[in-house]
Amino acid sequence: MCGFFATSALAEDSTSIFSADKLKAELALASRNVYRGVSYGESPSIMMKAAWAPCKYIEVGTYGNMTMNGVKEGYGNQINTYIKLTPFANLNNELKNISITSDDYFYFNSVDSLNNFFAWSGSKTNHFIEARLKYDARIDFTVAYTYHGNDNANYDGIYLEGGYDVSKALYVFAGYLTDQNDLMFQTKEGWTNVGMTLTTKLNIREWSPVLQTSLIASPTYETIADYPGVGRNPISLVAKLTF
Repeated sequence: MCGFFATSALAEDSTSIFSADKLKAELALASRNVYRGVSYGESPSIMMKAAWAPCKYIEVGTYGNMTMNGVKEGYGNQINTYIKLTPFANLNNELKNISITSDDYFYFNSVDSLNNFFAWSGSKTNHFIEARLKYDARIDFTVAYTYHGNDNANYDGIYLEGGYDVSKALYVFAGYLTDQNDLMFQTKEGWTNVGMTLTTKLNIREWSPVLQTSLIASPTYETIADYPGVGRNPISLVAKLTF
């Protein structure tokens, strides 16, 4: 399985592709759910992720967020799924750092009757589906394009993001949107987020959780769509603890 991505690869048997090293789960606690410069739910957040990587070329998973105070406004409760391809993972050059990902984003409304997760047609869906091309090394660059959503939504804007690992502990980044995009609650183009993240590993007996502290400026905060619970903050300080 997965050998079709490489010029020569041995098929893996059905037991090995479901072994423990192919499956992973992650839990994180964050002081705020801030994504691409927008704060969702205005609440501390629990973030969960589960993924299956049968081989080095493909990963399929789901991840989501839940507000810790139970508030439904602000779209802080989310379930997202993805499939990620790394077609050049077997090469010994810079191409191995390229990945192609398709993400399905689903934001829960505060009114339960509006949360039809299984509606996919353009006239009814609340899903947004985005394709991302990423080069991920010490310098990284992402191009993201939303290719499916509700017929009444505007998602023309293409999201561009670049980052740089100054060191193992310090990462700096900036994101730019070319036009309005309802997926990101942005009503016009501009620099959506500029910031830095400091990462450190904590050693607590047998535990080694990772602590990340991010300082994020949102230059387009004034043009973020005005919905209850959706933060329009010019700057955010976010702490995230991942287990």
